[in-house]
Amino acid sequence: MRAAEQQKIEGADELVIRSQSGEVPKRPRGRAPAGMIWAGKWVAKVKDEEGEQEGEGEEEVEGEEEGEEEGEEEGGQEGERSACADRAAVTAMLAFSLCSASLLLINKVIMSKVPLPSFISTLQFLSSTATACSLMATGLVPADLFVWHRIKPYLVYVGMFVTTIYCNFKALEHSNVETLIVFSSCAPCFVCLIEAAGLGRKLPSRRSVAAMVAMVGSAAGYVANDAQFAMVGFSAYTWCVAYFVVICVEMAVGKYVVGPQLGFASMWGPTLYTNTISIPPMVIIGLLTGEPRQLRDVAWSTETVL
Repeated sequence: MRAAEQQKIEGADELVIRSQSGEVPKRPRGRAPAGMIWAGKWVAKVKDEEGEQEGEGEEEVEGEEEGEEEGEEEGGQEGERSACADRAAVTAMLAFSLCSASLLLINKVIMSKVPLPSFISTLQFLSSTATACSLMATGLVPADLFVWHRIKPYLVYVGMFVTTIYCNFKALEHSNVETLIVFSSCAPCFVCLIEAAGLGRKLPSRRSVAAMVAMVGSAAGYVANDAQFAMVGFSAYTWCVAYFVVICVEMAVGKYVVGPQLGFASMWGPTLYTNTISIPPMVIIGLLTGEPRQLRDVAWSTETVL
């Protein structure tokens, strides 16, 4: 009995060894011994487990490779989006600078012919309002109706906006364009301080501080070499300083008063609100400064109108 069991075990061990070495044992004639049947099942089970482990390992490797590829693709897409955003920001800043400088030149020419800041501003407000209404009426841009929860904050903002525009025109009347540009370029230096002190914003980086110091140094150099400042003194910059103070407050506070929380459908909505609501206070300023009487004294001509 023991000899039979020992023979079964030895046969099973031999089968396992030959199976691991890759040799396929010949099946003996007749019924296979029980030990060989059990050993064959055990070998098959071991091979299945090894195959499953190898399959799982390959799946893990493939999953890691796919994850790395997806991460690289997402990183590339984020980099492309960031680059596009930077290009769009630079384009917008250049376009704004070009429009702002062109508007200063145009307003300077107009003020030399018709020195009536309230009258000119009111005409510009009416033109902008008519353009916005036309675009909305034709469906080219989404319509933004006048509602009280938007008008209320704009009443505060328009007070600063109208004061800025009026001081801008008076500064152009008494100073040259480059002087006003110099004062405007220094506005970000004080806006960042106002935002940090009163609105909890972070101070600019070292590179930004270095750039702003360079701008302030350039402005100081311009003032030191300005002939008008040498002749008249600081009074030559009275309206420029007033414009500078008001625009710094407007730039710092305005975006929080009339920001994205108002939910305009497009940028033409704020344009419509700002210019329309600015008309009454600018007309009042013109009446208080006696512009209707001065308007009758203007020598109108084709050149003046154009």
